[in-house]
Amino acid sequence: MLIGVDLSPSLSVTGSLATILWLSALRREGLHIGAWAFLKIGFMVMGPALAASLAILALQ
Repeated sequence: MLIGVDLSPSLSVTGSLATILWLSALRREGLHIGAWAFLKIGFMVMGPALAASLAILALQ
């Protein structure tokens, strides 16, 4: 469950309050990242992180 809780904000803009706050701060600075771009980047980050987490769990 902890793996899912840690990785889910990588996929969804509304996955955590921290994600919403970061996107708000980026927009204030003039950087606009849409939900689709955030999702694509999230998939690239979440895949290796999930694989590494599951590998470590399998070794224990």
